[in-house]
Amino acid sequence: MSPAADDFALDPNGQFFYTTNSVIWVVNKYDLNTGQLIESLSNFETPNLIVTPIIGNFAYLENGELGPNAVSVIDLTIFSESSRINRLFDGLITIVFSADGTRAFFLEPYFEASPENLTVVDTAQHTFITTASLPGVSDLAVTPDNQYIYAAQPDDNTVTVYRTSDYTAVTVIPVGAGPSAIAM
Repeated sequence: MSPAADDFALDPNGQFFYTTNSVIWVVNKYDLNTGQLIESLSNFETPNLIVTPIIGNFAYLENGELGPNAVSVIDLTIFSESSRINRLFDGLITIVFSADGTRAFFLEPYFEASPENLTVVDTAQHTFITTASLPGVSDLAVTPDNQYIYAAQPDDNTVTVYRTSDYTAVTVIPVGAGPSAIAM
């Protein structure tokens, strides 16, 4: 019996789901209707975080045994690694896509020594657009019009709204005890 999955993602077309297993170094593809294992990829070191956009036929997969970690681009049509994002990360907290699927937001833990913990990626070319600093953020969500990011900050008991044109804070919303996740 194999160990449990670390993460999962749904196919943008609603036909398959994908799981990662960092213990046995495998990414599995399952039929969503039957639950049957279709195919496996085993060429990644400790694959953990996998995310698919609503629009598109790819997934981003964080992997790497000892960090910093790589992000691989998985072509879901042929279920194979098609490329890698040209940067190593200090362990991603999350990857969030814009509603139209044109941008991905990679969130790393915030460190004062390296404060730029948000990396924005163009999903058509899988290349960097910019980086920004979002101190104390544990999760984020992008508005459907791609104009703002809402960022949960549990240590401050707030959600900060950032403008995506320049990644500056627009407003801070007090929300109560330790917001650690956010969604739209």
